[in-house]
Amino acid sequence: MQRRSVEKVYVPFEMTIRAADKFFLFQKEIRLLGISVGIGSCSDIHGVNIAVFSKEFPFNPDIHRLPDFPIRCGGAVILRSPRYEEIENIGNDHKTTIIPLCAVEGLELVAAKSHEKIFYVNGKSDTYVILI
Repeated sequence: MQRRSVEKVYVPFEMTIRAADKFFLFQKEIRLLGISVGIGSCSDIHGVNIAVFSKEFPFNPDIHRLPDFPIRCGGAVILRSPRYEEIENIGNDHKTTIIPLCAVEGLELVAAKSHEKIFYVNGKSDTYVILI
């Protein structure tokens, strides 16, 4: 589910991520949670690694995996809680059911310095159900 949402909102660009890199959304630092790898039946876009960041969720080594660095990525997204209007847009079938939701929003790389990468949101977002 997450990979399909990631593919829906990302915009293609190339970047290399190194272990010492710092990442910023506008001027706030964000954390690399892992890489969504384009393999298997959950991916429609094969062979494209997409970096997944967050400023809201902490890195959790039980569920997040950092890659071997350096790694090439073809895009990036930020993981966050869904906004009220995104939850409202899900539809009446799910409003009475408590379901764990996350949202992803596409990022655009606007500046890359030696070990800093600065992103802006691209205006595309999607929600998905967390499968446990």
